[in-house]
Amino acid sequence: ALVTETPVAASRRQRVYCWGSGESGQNGDVGFADRTTPQPVEDTDGDIGGTALSVGSAFACVNVGSRLPCWGDNSRDQLGTGVGANNP
Repeated sequence: ALVTETPVAASRRQRVYCWGSGESGQNGDVGFADRTTPQPVEDTDGDIGGTALSVGSAFACVNVGSRLPCWGDNSRDQLGTGVGANNP
């Protein structure tokens, strides 16, 4: 899935990759870093992988079994955690 600020892709092995602007944490990078090349998105359980991606202008979510990790801009509760801080 490609959008203006958050290019996101899933590989054949169901690993999720992000690149581009990271100012809202939409790359899943704790340092809010911009990325010029695709990098795997990781959480506390390791690489995030799944079969269904949902991508907005500065956030993304992926279906990982019974979990739905989301990251990026949360200014309008896009991540489902309550309005507040962005989440890399």
